[in-house]
Amino acid sequence: MRGFSVLPAAKLLMFAALTIAVGPFCGAWAQAQNSMQVSPVHSCSDTPRDRTHAIKIAAACGATILDKQLPASKRLEAAKRWLKVSKDTNIWPHAGGGQQLLKAYAELDPDNVYVKLMIARQLLDEAKIAQAITMTNEVLEKDAYNGVARLIRGIAMVRSDNGYTEISDLSEAVRLLPDRHEPLMQLGHVLEHRFKRLDEAAAFYSRALAVDEPGPNLFDIVVYGATELPAAALGRVVLKMKSPEVAIEVLTDLIAEMPKAYRRTQLLGFRIEAYRRSGDIANALRDLNEIIEYAFDHQKPDLFLRRAFFKRELQLFDQAVADIALATASGSLKIILQLQVKLRNAGQTGVDINGEFDAATKAGLIDCMSDKECGASLGTPI
Repeated sequence: MRGFSVLPAAKLLMFAALTIAVGPFCGAWAQAQNSMQVSPVHSCSDTPRDRTHAIKIAAACGATILDKQLPASKRLEAAKRWLKVSKDTNIWPHAGGGQQLLKAYAELDPDNVYVKLMIARQLLDEAKIAQAITMTNEVLEKDAYNGVARLIRGIAMVRSDNGYTEISDLSEAVRLLPDRHEPLMQLGHVLEHRFKRLDEAAAFYSRALAVDEPGPNLFDIVVYGATELPAAALGRVVLKMKSPEVAIEVLTDLIAEMPKAYRRTQLLGFRIEAYRRSGDIANALRDLNEIIEYAFDHQKPDLFLRRAFFKRELQLFDQAVADIALATASGSLKIILQLQVKLRNAGQTGVDINGEFDAATKAGLIDCMSDKECGASLGTPI
């Protein structure tokens, strides 16, 4: 590894550009074709004023790229311009069109590794696994130490069910891209879900957690889901492999090192579950209160409802009913109807299923909360 110490930095620059740029330029031409006609006043050489203008410029460039009557040099110049405009203005992807332009670009510049990686990523996104592997093989024949190619091929191998090769490629991607969390997360996922090697998966998730993470981008979405951060994956696997008491200790240490709210809340959610499994409802309630502090308004009704059930277990019946009132105050018809159905199923015949948090519903809740069996039924699925 020491012999290739200069390689990761160069590859990381390519990777960073790829993650930001691969989606935007793939869809710009399609959006322009679908939503507007290319105006003659727009030229491929224009400087974008805003996103809409950038889409029109990308469309003009796309038309030039595909015009085989033009000299190859002019088409290649347009392809480079198309790429730059799409990257610089972060044009978000839209369905179709991109593959045609990428293919034309690759034909004009067959030695362009960057373009081939973009094609491979898009093929992966379209579930064309064999073609994605073939494209990454072409890149690796020219550059055996390309970490992005190793990562994409590793992901493709995962999806083709080739269990041993995927480990090799993803392990190499981890080595070649030491400052990116995507390879670490991918390898962790394979170890966790395919091979059930939870200790090793947790180790890779821990390493990913230590990496300075970029915000979710298109590549992250394709790789493992935009909402899955290393902290969440680590919390999940800790709950799988440890007793509730040990999981609480591990999660407490992780939370102490996690100052950012959106990362803390994911870990707090796992610790709530560990506390619940251990029977420590008071501490579960404490963590839930912290999550509610950070929550967006649209998230709070469900959280208030969950808090009501914790308070009911602690025999804080009046507070539980108050939380249910908070949950229904948003006017969520779903929440009210679910409660009314549960109350009727639990024998509260005076409750009408009308989607309104009326006096009969509130009285039924108070009565149900004070009964152990009835109160417990409110926290179970319908």
